[in-house]
This record gives sequence, structure tokens and C-alpha cells, in this order.
Amino acid sequence: MKCIENEIPFDIPDGWEWCRIPNISLKIFAGGDKPTIYSKFKTSGCSVPIYSNGMDNAGLYGYTNEARVFSPSLTISAKGTTGFCCIREMP
Repeated sequence: MKCIENEIPFDIPDGWEWCRIPNISLKIFAGGDKPTIYSKFKTSGCSVPIYSNGMDNAGLYGYTNEARVFSPSLTISAKGTTGFCCIREMP
């Protein structure tokens, strides 16, 4: 394991520990452009939510037919500055 002591930017509360995101995540990926098949409204063919980096509607952009996330996930906007962030409870 690499020592990161000289990279720590500030103190954290007792009981917390510094780590790198890949060490605590199953998968990291960029959302990219909207899917080919999508709907602004939930339908029988498009029932999987699509989240964007917008703050409107809690980031819900619309719905698609194919899931990419299959467990509770952390969503972080990475376009420009960090925007809307939250934990997604439904896949």
C-alpha cells in the first residue's frame, strides 16, 4: 500500500479514514450522452430512471429501457464544477 500521508489536505474526524475512491467502489463510469431509447415520462417500455447533473427534479432527466446501475450508487456531476450529488437508492 502506498503511503499518502503527505497528500492529506486536511484533518478529518476521529474514526474516519482517508482512502481513494477506487478502493471503496465496485465500478466508476461516466454517464455520457443520453441513451438512444429514452422518454421524458415513465412508460412500460422505458421504466429505468436516467439521472443527469442537473438539480431540477432531483437530477431525474427521464427514463430508458436498459439499466447501467444495479445497486445503490453515488452520483457526482463532473462537468465543469461539481454540481448535484446524491446517493441513488433504486437501480
